[in-house]
Amino acid sequence: MNNNYNFDGRLQHSSGQENCPSANRPVKAPSQRAWRTLCLVTLGLLTFGGLAVPSAKSATYQFTLSWTNTDSNVDLNMIDRSLDGVNFTPLTTVASAPASYQDNGLVDGSAYYYRVRSHSVVGGNSDYSNMTVGTTPPLLVITSPADYQAVTNATVIINGTALGANGLQSLTVNGQAAVINGTNWSASVTVSDGTNTLTVVATDNSSDHNSTTQIIHAVYYPVPVASFTGTPTAGTAPLTVNFTDTSTGTINNRTWTFGDGATSTAVNPAHTYAAAGTYSVNLSVTGPSGSGQLNRASYITVTNVVVDVTPPVLAIASPVDYQLFASANFTVSGTASDASGVLQVTVNGQLATLNGNNWSLGITLALETNTLTVVATDSSANRNSTTQIVHAIYYPVPVASFTGTPTTGAAPLPVNFTDASTGTISSRTWTFGDGATSTAANPAHTYAAAGTYSVNL
Repeated sequence: MNNNYNFDGRLQHSSGQENCPSANRPVKAPSQRAWRTLCLVTLGLLTFGGLAVPSAKSATYQFTLSWTNTDSNVDLNMIDRSLDGVNFTPLTTVASAPASYQDNGLVDGSAYYYRVRSHSVVGGNSDYSNMTVGTTPPLLVITSPADYQAVTNATVIINGTALGANGLQSLTVNGQAAVINGTNWSASVTVSDGTNTLTVVATDNSSDHNSTTQIIHAVYYPVPVASFTGTPTAGTAPLTVNFTDTSTGTINNRTWTFGDGATSTAVNPAHTYAAAGTYSVNLSVTGPSGSGQLNRASYITVTNVVVDVTPPVLAIASPVDYQLFASANFTVSGTASDASGVLQVTVNGQLATLNGNNWSLGITLALETNTLTVVATDSSANRNSTTQIVHAIYYPVPVASFTGTPTTGAAPLPVNFTDASTGTISSRTWTFGDGATSTAANPAHTYAAAGTYSVNL
């Protein structure tokens, strides 16, 4: 980009100053010891180069100063430079020809002021030329986001600064206009998961522009949402609870607080509550995109162990004392109940079958006296026992049998019957088939009429 600047050449000597109206102004001889004119009729053309690399950090600008000496006796030219137009410092000294100088390595967003004067061994120094100024394009920086920054959605706010010596006219990010606030700017752009190229272009009020490009590798990390469960959530001390992290999102770290002063950073910790109480559990999770927290108030309830000292309630329902038995094999049965649960029941040392509060066991009874000792034990190791004396009376089942003599003959025929039955018999009844009966043990019966008769005992 080229800019033209006019320098008004002035002449200086100890005896005074004089404008130099033309290149043909006469020059006095050195022997006259008066003054020698070194005319800088024009110090006019100022040019500067463009942006070498599209990045503020590696930008290289240059201003090329050129002027015209109207006196052929100029030996050298002295150039001064200032950053504020007031405080000048010597920049360099150049030969009389060519009348130009290139100032390199200039900084973005700055103004540079220059003035030139000529020097002759014979005539001394000329007056300074008129001051000229050149400005570099805006100093442009992207401050955020950083590369590989975690994003939670596709829209990202791009921030930065732009410092221009001539102020800012406009700024765009990937072609979208940014919001300018002084030297700060911001723009909302859409990025994709992966590689994104951000190109920022700033233009100052002199229509000078600068651009910078930044590669952003956007990585999408969902925001963590804390969630968890615990099993069991109630019980007696000491109570061990297994916690499961059911959080969502991308999580790098987690912290559990169990409400009793203990903490953990495990994913799915197990924690034992030693004392009775009600405990609130908190889970905090953090990830590249943020953090989340869930607090479950009064989540765990721990009670003290209730010591059971009450033995089971025990009873024998069957058999009863002096019960009659047709066989020595008999099933003893009864009930047993307890608040903490009946663990087992034994009868004379043999394990009975439990069905709820009922128990039973098949045993062999002896004739006459039997001692039944039943012991019930609950889940707290409390025991209760009961003993029952059973006088077993064994009565074999009656089996009817008889004989009769004679079984044939002429009427009237008397027959003598004999009861040959086995078992314990309390009563008997005979029917002789002709309508007659008897309850005698061994009856005699006479059949009066001829016929065939069935006999029943």
